[in-house]
Amino acid sequence: MEGTWVWVPVLGIVAPMVMIVLVVWAVARSKQKQAQYRADVQAKMIEKFSSAPEFTEFLSTPAGRQFADNLQAAPACSAHDRIFAGIKWSLMLAVVGIALLVARAMGEDSGLIMPGAILLGLGVALLVSTVISYRLSKQWGLIKSADSASLPGVNS
Repeated sequence: MEGTWVWVPVLGIVAPMVMIVLVVWAVARSKQKQAQYRADVQAKMIEKFSSAPEFTEFLSTPAGRQFADNLQAAPACSAHDRIFAGIKWSLMLAVVGIALLVARAMGEDSGLIMPGAILLGLGVALLVSTVISYRLSKQWGLIKSADSASLPGVNS
């Protein structure tokens, strides 16, 4: 009977990790399928044209310009989405970490120091990583400066 209690902490640690891995895998697979679908649609659309002049004529139409703009905007949108997600997650982790540290400072359980410090550290590290990603994306041309262009799909 005592041997069964050994599995409770093991499952309590392993089960959440497995769940996180499964959620991350499912989200990544979904995004991969969406990107593959988008690429397939674009490839089929390009295949419809029998000659280069016909394709050039299509690109000169409003629908063709929108098609070309969507092709160019995809990396920038992806970079923006990742940077905003990084900011969101870093702030959430930092706020939860600070809340745990404040709760400890107000006299709650002393066991809140370690999780609070870890979450705060993760939030700060993720924020630093996001700032580095933003600067690299800007340097590589994935993100244009605010004065030269607005976000794709957003009218100023």
